[in-house]
Order: sequence, then structure tokens, then C-alpha cells
Amino acid sequence: MASSDTAQISTVIDLIQIINPKSILDVGCGYGKYGFLSKEYLMGDEWDKNRTIVNSVEGYGKYITELQRNIYNEVFICDAMNFSEYLKRDYDLICIIDAFEHLSVDAGKKFISAALKKTKYLLISIPRYVNIQKGLTEDVNKFEEHRSFWTRNMFKDLDNCLIIPNNARKTIALYSGNGKFSEEIKRFCSKKLYLKFLPYIVADAVNYLKWFFNRNNKEKFLQKSKL
Repeated sequence: MASSDTAQISTVIDLIQIINPKSILDVGCGYGKYGFLSKEYLMGDEWDKNRTIVNSVEGYGKYITELQRNIYNEVFICDAMNFSEYLKRDYDLICIIDAFEHLSVDAGKKFISAALKKTKYLLISIPRYVNIQKGLTEDVNKFEEHRSFWTRNMFKDLDNCLIIPNNARKTIALYSGNGKFSEEIKRFCSKKLYLKFLPYIVADAVNYLKWFFNRNNKEKFLQKSKL
């Protein structure tokens, strides 16, 4: 079973926390990493399997073990293009992380169209440069084949899309079902863009100065309030 790049984890999970969904569909769940992390960071110590619903879709049934069944509320074993099998309810967020490149371009467009009818947000992450890949198992798992390469403009041409800046060599696209993005999501994109092009030492220095002056201002305010 292939896994995904660790460098994108913080960006994806930060974005999921900002969206704060009560229901998630993880398409191409693999090991179940994003299902587990979503529940951990959305629920923390108050782990309740039914408070945040996280379902999954996996095309290759042999990948599914008790691990994934313990993470997800429901696991649909089917092709991602069989929408009638798993898009039976609405979701706050549908994710397809490092799996979208396994669809052809036409199939990808159909997937985006179908998903946006059933979700508030659709999050797609795909390698910036997709290499040739065939089946990874002895019985030739057809779902592991890479079938498309998407540029940022291809995602943006489908409307209602934000490209999330990142340093993970990924194209991360976020779609809104109603065409609107919260101010917090827009600020997050601006912050990621700022971090992408400025050295981290500069970013740390700016954050330190903000903290330092905010702390001093707070101390001055507390001193005045005691007078």
C-alpha cells in the first residue's frame, strides 16, 4: 500500500481544523492516517466515534483491516467513481489526499462535480509532479496506477477554488460548495503564502516581535488597571 508525503500533513490538518467539520468523507483512505488525525485534532480527549462522523472510501478491499474499521464510522469498498455507492448523505468536508492522480482527467472533473453537490468543502491534494506508477501488489492493483497530472490552473478553471500555498511539493486545492470561503480560510492562505517565500527565521522573528509587544502592552494595561 502506498502512503502519502508527510510534509503536507500540517497544512491539511490545519485546514481541517479551521473548517471544523462535523462530518468528513476520506476518499482513498489507505492506512487511515487522515481519518485518525482528523478525529484526534477535532475531538482531542473527548473521543466519541459518533460526535464527528468520518467515513471512508477505498477501492482495493484487501487494504482494509481492523485498523481502518476502528478509525472510520463506515468504510465503503468501491471505485471512487461509483458515487451512488457512497454519496448517500451530505458532508461538511470531502477529502481526497494523494489519490486524485489515480483518476483520469475526465473522471476527475466528474468526481469534483459530484462531490460538490454533497459537501460544503472539497479538499484535494496531488503531487506537484506525478510520475508513472502501475499496480504495487502481486495481483496488480489497478487503483494504484497514475492516470493524470493536474496543474493549478486546471483546478482553478473549475471555479470556486483556492490553491493553498505550501512547501510540500503538492498542489492543494480547496473547493467551496457554495462558492464562498470564510475569512479565516483566506487568512490561512495568506499566511501559507507568506511562509512559502520568506525564510522561516524571518517568520519566527516577526512572530516573536508580535508576542513581545503584545506581552508588554498587556503588562502595561494590567499596571494601569491596578492604579
